Amino acid sequence: MKILVYVEGHSDRAGPEALLRRLVAAGQEPGVGLRFLPQHDKTALMLACPDQLRRCLGTVDALEERWRRPVEEQNDEHPPKSIVKRLFRRYRPKRGYVDTKDAPWILERADLSAVEEACPQCFAPFVADLRRVLQLPACAAISRPSDSAVWPRSAPRTVPS
Repeated sequence: MKILVYVEGHSDRAGPEALLRRLVAAGQEPGVGLRFLPQHDKTALMLACPDQLRRCLGTVDALEERWRRPVEEQNDEHPPKSIVKRLFRRYRPKRGYVDTKDAPWILERADLSAVEEACPQCFAPFVADLRRVLQLPACAAISRPSDSAVWPRSAPRTVPS
C-alpha cells in the first residue's frame, strides 16, 4: 500500500516528513510506504510548535500573540509563511529563514499530539486517518528527540533522507 501526502512544494517535504517520521516508523509494515508530494504549506505546522520555534529563534518572547488560533486560520493577508519569515527577520536577521533547514529542525522536535491539537481542522484528521491506515491506536506514544537540542547557529544541518 502506498500513502501519498501532498505538500505545497518540493522544499516543503522535509518538514512534514520530520514531524511524522516516528509515527510512520511505529506503524511501518512491509509493503506500506509513505511519500510526500507537493501541495500543502508546512509553515502553519511550524506555528503550531511555538516552543520549538522559540528555541530555533533563540528567544523567550511570547510569539503566539502574533497569529490566529487555530493556526490553520491564517488568511491571505497574513499567511503562515510571512509570519514565520517576519519572526526570523526579527530574531535571526543575519541568516533569516531557510525553509529547508529551519522547518525540519523545528518539526522534528515537535510533539505530534500538540501539533494535532493546534491544527484541528485539517492536520489532526489527516493524522487520525494515517494512524487508522497504519493500524496504530489514536494515542500511540511516539518518542521524539531531546528538547534540549539547540539549533547549530554556524554549521548547516543536513536533513536525513
